[in-house]
Amino acid sequence: ENFRSTSALASNGSQDLLTPAGDDVANLLKYAFNMIGAGAGQASTLATPNAATLAPAGSAGLPYVSLLPAPSSTLQITYLRRKASASPGITYVVEFSDTLASWTINGSASESVTSIDATFERVTVTDSAPTSAKRFARIRVNAL
Repeated sequence: ENFRSTSALASNGSQDLLTPAGDDVANLLKYAFNMIGAGAGQASTLATPNAATLAPAGSAGLPYVSLLPAPSSTLQITYLRRKASASPGITYVVEFSDTLASWTINGSASESVTSIDATFERVTVTDSAPTSAKRFARIRVNAL
């Protein structure tokens, strides 16, 4: 509610998935991944284009997916998450797929969390499934 109010968005969430900057990054994702502000990886407003990817030690940006070297050859996804104690009003779900047609949560994936500040933490999730010819990862963000 606070994000919607300070960003002049409809309080009912009807503008959460809009992309006013024309950068294909929804308002909700810019909120979820700390992409609004004056720091590195941020844009000053929702209407300012910003499709920056999270730097390895960054504090703003879209999730970063990498392939770990052999012998593990597994996917690793790093993203920012608003801390539950900051009452973010959103949820984050890491999902993996071999086909892009169906996505699943890998309960065996490992997770590492680093606190950034009172509001955000950097999360790295390592897939436990070895990468086949195709493997994909995504973060599904939902408003509560």
